[in-house]
Order: sequence, then C-alpha cells, then structure tokens
Amino acid sequence: MVREEWFEKDKPVHASMTNFANLPYIKKGDQVVTESQAILSFMCYEANRADLMGATPMDTVKIIQINGV
Repeated sequence: MVREEWFEKDKPVHASMTNFANLPYIKKGDQVVTESQAILSFMCYEANRADLMGATPMDTVKIIQINGV
C-alpha cells in the first residue's frame, strides 16, 4: 500500500495533520490533539473544568500516575 492510499483514502484528511496519525485524535478548528491523556486534558480545559485534572498539584500527579497504570 502506498502512502497516498493510507493517508488519503483510508484515513480522514485531518489525520495527516499530525505526526501521530495512528493515535486517537480530536480536532477543533485548525488544532488536532492526539494521545488519549492529552485529549482528556484538552476536553477538560475546553469545558472550563480544569478541576477535573485535580484540585491540587498532588491530585493532578495522582491522576497522571493512575493513568500510567
């Protein structure tokens, strides 16, 4: 399979706007965010709910730690 078939036929056009086309992504305007944890963070900030990322710095660290497990 040639690159054009992979990126232009089988993948949405905006998937080629990122260096990580095989990862889940979310697109808003010209921005494309990839990687599951980054997408969740993006969604929290877009919803003005940064508190979902932890009420304190230590809470945020614990959330990141749990995500890694």
